[in-house]
Amino acid sequence: MCVAAKSIEDGRYIFANRAFERFSRFSRDHIVGKRADEIFRPDTAAGIEAADRAALHSANGHYRSELVVERGPEKRILASNRVLRAQ
Repeated sequence: MCVAAKSIEDGRYIFANRAFERFSRFSRDHIVGKRADEIFRPDTAAGIEAADRAALHSANGHYRSELVVERGPEKRILASNRVLRAQ
């Protein structure tokens, strides 16, 4: 199961597990500290950012969706479950 965490303030990844690395085909070092638009193709990044905004604006801080993610020449549908956690 892919797991990643982002900073609410700027949308930069602060954590990515090995499954996320394998799925995205990027190393954790490449992912952490960057925003989706710095890692993924524009269409994929736009879908990720839209899901992030929906989670931020949800009444309960929880949002489920499906995203089309491009990985090289392939497109995959990724079921996504976003949960907000304040510190």
